[in-house]
Amino acid sequence: MCNVKNIEILKMQLSDIYEIKECLLQDFDDFWSFSVLQQELENKQNLNSNYFVAKNIQNEILGFARHFSNS
Repeated sequence: MCNVKNIEILKMQLSDIYEIKECLLQDFDDFWSFSVLQQELENKQNLNSNYFVAKNIQNEILGFARHFSNS
């Protein structure tokens, strides 16, 4: 089990999507596709979405999320 004290929530970087690529291909539909996430992260003008990853102390990605803001 992972201790919450050992988890960091960080803004997703382009390099992070390569670590979760297999998960995206196997477990998610087109909304969470690799190419969609890549485009979103490369699009600096996208002010409505932010993506985050949860990493353990070994820098492994444990989960990821999207925060949508319509402001």
